[in-house]
Amino acid sequence: MTSLINNFRRSFHTLSKTQFIPSYFNGVFDKVNEDIIFKTLNAFNNDESQNKVNLGIGIYANAEGVLPPVKSRYLSLSGDVNFLNMSQKFVFDQEYIPNMFKFQTCGGTGALSLAEQIISFNKTVPVKYGIPLPTWPNHIQIFKGEHIFKKSNSHEFIFKNRLTILSKPDVLVVQTSCHNPTGIEYTDTEKEQLLNYAENNNIVVVFDTAYLGLSGDFDNETKFLKDALKRDIDILIPLSYSKIADVYGHRTGVLFFRPKSKLQLKSGELNNVENNHYDIIKGNIEQLIRTNISNSPRHGSDIIMEQYFKNDEYIILFKQKIKEMAKRINVFREKFGNELEQNGIKNNVKIGKGMFSILPLSPQEIFRLQNKYHIYLLPSGRINICGLTNKNYDYVIESIVKNNAEFKNNKK
Repeated sequence: MTSLINNFRRSFHTLSKTQFIPSYFNGVFDKVNEDIIFKTLNAFNNDESQNKVNLGIGIYANAEGVLPPVKSRYLSLSGDVNFLNMSQKFVFDQEYIPNMFKFQTCGGTGALSLAEQIISFNKTVPVKYGIPLPTWPNHIQIFKGEHIFKKSNSHEFIFKNRLTILSKPDVLVVQTSCHNPTGIEYTDTEKEQLLNYAENNNIVVVFDTAYLGLSGDFDNETKFLKDALKRDIDILIPLSYSKIADVYGHRTGVLFFRPKSKLQLKSGELNNVENNHYDIIKGNIEQLIRTNISNSPRHGSDIIMEQYFKNDEYIILFKQKIKEMAKRINVFREKFGNELEQNGIKNNVKIGKGMFSILPLSPQEIFRLQNKYHIYLLPSGRINICGLTNKNYDYVIESIVKNNAEFKNNKK
């Protein structure tokens, strides 16, 4: 990626540091009518009268006025405010960030989908996406438009081979860390060059943050995001709690959205986002949420608030829990990668981070491994390192090595 981005930067020299580059989202958002149901609900919630009565929201109550349990009540359209604020503090160590929008989502996939809807909102021309390959297959399904990439034909998954831009994209979709499926990380130099390229070319960056902290270095992962916030870039950060907080089935995620500080509305009015346009932009996005899911599920965020975000001490323990998860993964990566190499199977397992890696096995070899040894991995060779345990480890190694030797002999 280093040489690639350096090539991109040849055109950067004509750009002045003081030159104003308009946001990608100029002319996208405009004043909207607030959802009348939730507007009425908000007014009720803010009313301090002891005699207030809510006849607007559609919640069942029995004849005595007893409502369902508190945890089944509607959230605001943006989600649980406390959960969102604590999520921001968890990632960025700051309770206040200028121009930052936060939305609770149905898991990380819901956050990615909302990001796509914001990016394509009121756009009449297909969005051009730059998505490094290989990638999580759902990225291609979610980000509709023109995909600008070149597929790698090698199992040596180095980032510089992953992304070939044929023309400037509107949006780059990158994984913050613990790349799925390869586990290969961006270097610090590549991170800086990526941010330079995006800033100088007015490119939106989507940082898919699905495995935060699972590299074993939480601070280094979040530094990438913090450094992005220091740049004049339109940024979206989908965050998933599924893996790190063990809430897979509760679909708990967040989308952070930080546009450039000055943004022109569809009506032509150009002003500072924080002071003038914040509520307008938020209202536009809340309409997207209202149309698609109506309201975020709250059980998962309630669990996180109770178990992980209760106070600063709980957050420290949460980060320690993630670090222990990463340690377990990294120990097995090192051991598994070394033993495969010792048996003649070259791989990138031990140099990667996170849950996933790619084994250099053909689909036919993987099919044989499944049918003869009952070991299942994806046809691409993607393996979940967390599937390895003390109980099954020896069997997996022996089976892969035997299968590899048998497969080679059968081809002779």
